[in-house]
Amino acid sequence: MLLKPLNYFYMIKHTQNNKLMKLFSVFILLQVFSINYVNSQSFGYFSGGYNRAYTNLKNLNYVIDRYNETRTWLSSKMENITYLDGISFNSGGGGKKSFFDMSWSNRSVIKIAQGDNGSGMGERELKLRMNSFSFSEGFMIGGIDGFLPIYFGISMDLCQLKVFTRSASLGELKNEEYIVAYKKFLPATSFFLQHIITARAKKGGIGLLLKPYVQIPWYSVDFLNVNSTINPNTYLNDAPELKDWPINYGFVVNLAFWGR
Repeated sequence: MLLKPLNYFYMIKHTQNNKLMKLFSVFILLQVFSINYVNSQSFGYFSGGYNRAYTNLKNLNYVIDRYNETRTWLSSKMENITYLDGISFNSGGGGKKSFFDMSWSNRSVIKIAQGDNGSGMGERELKLRMNSFSFSEGFMIGGIDGFLPIYFGISMDLCQLKVFTRSASLGELKNEEYIVAYKKFLPATSFFLQHIITARAKKGGIGLLLKPYVQIPWYSVDFLNVNSTINPNTYLNDAPELKDWPINYGFVVNLAFWGR
């Protein structure tokens, strides 16, 4: 019984970011203790579905624009990135006072340019991916008797941001391996509302989980290496830093299974 906790604290001790891991440890403990404060009308749930987030990546889009501008032979230019989307899963429990939740999401976007540079038609792909694993706490802000409450929540998010790219002759792109042009561990904090829309039920049922949110990363990201990877002949003429702060404004729509 002691083996898993000992292994967990060994990981905390030896990680390069001790403060962050200790902070997450405290947050997890708060989640465990919060179960004691959920009243007798508590419920649990599991849900899965769709997650979309809109973000402003001015400097990454600058890199994309430079790719387009310096290749006049493109017949189909690479579009700017305005949002990421993907799948989302979460599980947790709550009552009339508070709730706790753990979730995982996989958001990504792919942009492609095509054209003939004199050696035949080819294409370049740029993929941005931001996966998140989150621990959430919150409290009830409203509701109607007989239905599930509406909550306001805050989460601590472990995020991994990666930018991939690959190029090939037209139709051969799927056979090429991705090059990782940039990656960064990016912790973040999210603020959100959450509600499971469902019919009146005493023991449980199926509902629709709605979750609008804003996710604020703790650090900025620098896309200079993305510029040097896809624009090797021109990046030295550009700014030495291409930093963005990728705040995400998003929503989750999941099919939820819940019970008391």
